[in-house]
Amino acid sequence: LLVLAALIIIVAGLKLAGTLLLPFMVAVFLSVVVAPFVLWLERRGLPPSGAVMITMVVVVGVMLGFGALATRSIAGFEEAVPGYRAALDSAFAQLVEWLGDHGVHMEAVLRGESLEPGMVVGMAGSFVGNVIAALSNTALVVLTMVFILLEVAGFPAKLRAALGDPEADLSELSEIMAEVQRYLGLKTVVSAGTGLSVIVLL
Repeated sequence: LLVLAALIIIVAGLKLAGTLLLPFMVAVFLSVVVAPFVLWLERRGLPPSGAVMITMVVVVGVMLGFGALATRSIAGFEEAVPGYRAALDSAFAQLVEWLGDHGVHMEAVLRGESLEPGMVVGMAGSFVGNVIAALSNTALVVLTMVFILLEVAGFPAKLRAALGDPEADLSELSEIMAEVQRYLGLKTVVSAGTGLSVIVLL
């Protein structure tokens, strides 16, 4: 019972802290992605502040480009919503009629139900709107990333100091970071292939 109560409190706390927790998690995610670039710049002789500054300029540029693309896409999607809704409703009506001609009568099943195919479009628009809202805290995300990336170079030494062992083996941590970056790279390739496939099909 105590564990269940603690779990409920944790879930409730996460929900209440969502407005701050989500931008922080986005900042951590992006920091993991760009940390190798920061370290690469530092190995080329740049001071940590300069490496972070160059990296953040690139990150902000990419975010602004993505934001502009997303805003343009949302605007076009909202204009096309009525047409999408009408097309879905028409296709669903034709499907019900076709099933009825083949002995499957859906009218009795759907009678009294609030099933509306056009709702799918509204749900999609709502989901995309929530994503845009999550990305709207750009300043908080960027500021958090700056603090995280400034600590990247000295993090191993600080972690060893916290552990009380100057020679502590941190290879497992490095391996975890490498696996995360490998996963993100693979995910990027797969997503790019999916996007190109959709472009070809459309």
